[in-house]
Amino acid sequence: MEALQTVKGLFPRMSNSELMAPVENVAVSTERLRQRLLEEGVSEAAIQESEQIMENEFASLQSQMMVLRQKYWLLTGTLRHLETEKVDLENTVVDESQRQLKNVGASSRSRPDKYSGEHTSACPTCFWLARVYESQIIINVLGS
Repeated sequence: MEALQTVKGLFPRMSNSELMAPVENVAVSTERLRQRLLEEGVSEAAIQESEQIMENEFASLQSQMMVLRQKYWLLTGTLRHLETEKVDLENTVVDESQRQLKNVGASSRSRPDKYSGEHTSACPTCFWLARVYESQIIINVLGS
């Protein structure tokens, strides 16, 4: 458990509110670009065009990030749904295997032993063979 806590600490998770925070508050400054271009003697018109190009590129990048974030949330939702279905299926398989074990156990105990005239539970070999068979069913179910 201590190792899990240590590893968990290495990979901090962001809260849902942090992940879903609106990105409208992100601003990109072109001031450094403007200053550098002015130092190089570039005209004001060229500087404004460069700033517009930068702003358009950033807006495009921001849109792509939003699409990726939406895909991430869709995939996360799908994964949660699949995990739930997997657990439900595992529970169904376990329930079904337990029912089959009860049926196998009940039928093996109710069959008369052809040698002794008693039920198989009186025959140690038959009893242990039934237990081995039941164990194999459990192993097969849990292994899949």
